[in-house]
Amino acid sequence: MNGNGTPCSPFPYVTVPVVLITTRAIQGTITLNTLPGRRLGVVSGYATEPYLRDLTQSRFEVVPVANVSEGLRKVSFGELDAFAENLAVAAYAIERDGLPNLRVAGNTDYVFAWSIGVCRKYPLLHSSIQKALAAIPPARLEEVQRHWISLRADRLSPETVRMLQLAGFFTVLLLLGLTAITYVLKCRLNQQVEGLKTAQKKILEQAKLLQLAVDTTQAAVWDLQPSRGIHHLGAAGHFPPDCASTSDHFIPLDAWKAMIHPEDMPHVREVFWDYLRSGGKGLFATEFRLRSTSGDWRWVLSRGKAVHWDEQGQPTRIIGLDIDIEELKRVQEEMRRSEARFRSLFAMAAGGACQCVP
Repeated sequence: MNGNGTPCSPFPYVTVPVVLITTRAIQGTITLNTLPGRRLGVVSGYATEPYLRDLTQSRFEVVPVANVSEGLRKVSFGELDAFAENLAVAAYAIERDGLPNLRVAGNTDYVFAWSIGVCRKYPLLHSSIQKALAAIPPARLEEVQRHWISLRADRLSPETVRMLQLAGFFTVLLLLGLTAITYVLKCRLNQQVEGLKTAQKKILEQAKLLQLAVDTTQAAVWDLQPSRGIHHLGAAGHFPPDCASTSDHFIPLDAWKAMIHPEDMPHVREVFWDYLRSGGKGLFATEFRLRSTSGDWRWVLSRGKAVHWDEQGQPTRIIGLDIDIEELKRVQEEMRRSEARFRSLFAMAAGGACQCVP
């Protein structure tokens, strides 16, 4: 019957179930009996609202919404656990609003039976409609129903499929690009590692040669930084003194000067300051006596070169060697004494010869 009591067609042309719609995150089939404590949305004022309120029995919460679109969006964004609506309207709204994360999770016992109402004043129209509906094959009716009111919960829309395919294509391209970049970077990294290994090998070889040279010449390597002091990096047989260290330890310049023989200090100071005033150009070399670890004075040949300067062009770092020349000095002294004795004997012999001449 219609709202005025007018008889309708006795046979509905289609029946549409009221279904429960959830997100795809909820797996399996649900029913009204499996919604304890859940929020179930329903359009306010529709026939399904009083139907669900009668069935709730405080098992689930019925949440009224203004319209179908609002209810579906709240389910899609997690504000509702499920939404009850007839399949035809839900299918249309989901396709229209583009909500692919929703699916039909279960059915209710409520069914909409849709018929065509015809006023009694038009019996021929009623008869014609009845004959037209009866002439449609059931298979055709099922096909139309499946086409228009079936919610393809397990299928995606063509637009979504195309977007996913496009995203997959670009993902594959991105992965291929990242793989190629990774391969190139790995090759370059391997080249750099090999280069570093070669450089390290050369440095170790040079360090061994330097150590051999230091051991052979009985030299001590030093690093002089006026702002920090002096640091002995390597020790000879008698040097550096006890206060030197093989770690990054700089002793004050005053302490270093105290190790130089007082008679040699003015000469060393003059050579050193002349080198600084010249801007650290070229090499400098001088000889002086340095206190050894045993407390004796030993002659050293000190040679150095500036390797770093400040903005004003003054040397801030000088690296050099202290070579032990004590034995050389001893030999030179013996030669000097031998030469002096020889000259004295020669002078005496020459004087005696002159007295014998008539």
